[in-house]
Amino acid sequence: MGYMGFGMQSWIYKQRPRKAFEIKRKPLFTEVPKYQREFKIQPSKTSSRLYVVVSIVLISLFFGIIQLNKSKILQHSSEINNATKQRLESENLEAFNLLKRSGKSRLKNNNLEGALSEFKLAYAIKSTDEELNQLLFETLSILCAENQKFCNELDEKF
Repeated sequence: MGYMGFGMQSWIYKQRPRKAFEIKRKPLFTEVPKYQREFKIQPSKTSSRLYVVVSIVLISLFFGIIQLNKSKILQHSSEINNATKQRLESENLEAFNLLKRSGKSRLKNNNLEGALSEFKLAYAIKSTDEELNQLLFETLSILCAENQKFCNELDEKF
């Protein structure tokens, strides 16, 4: 029926052929074994006081380390804030100069509305620049001669 080697189990090679036309009845169901175990909550065998003490020590150690390094943390935070402010100021200055140069070149090419839009954007960044205010005034004055809405804007700004 089979080889004994190659991991074959003994019940396989000891099988006998069944009789022809024999029907074996299979049981309808198998009973589920009943367990007689009861589960209940029991107190822990380890000391819970030890866990409480260790937890308190670790938490106090954590907050102690934070308290000791508080000045370093605050100094680092202020350095990051200062670096961020300087970066934003330099980016705004670059954008302001770019917009002002672009507006001047558009003004030279007689693109007045384009120059006005560039000057408005630059004015939103830095409204205290005297040269920009003068260029904005001149551009609005020239456009006011052609269209009344620019005159209203000139009256609002200056």
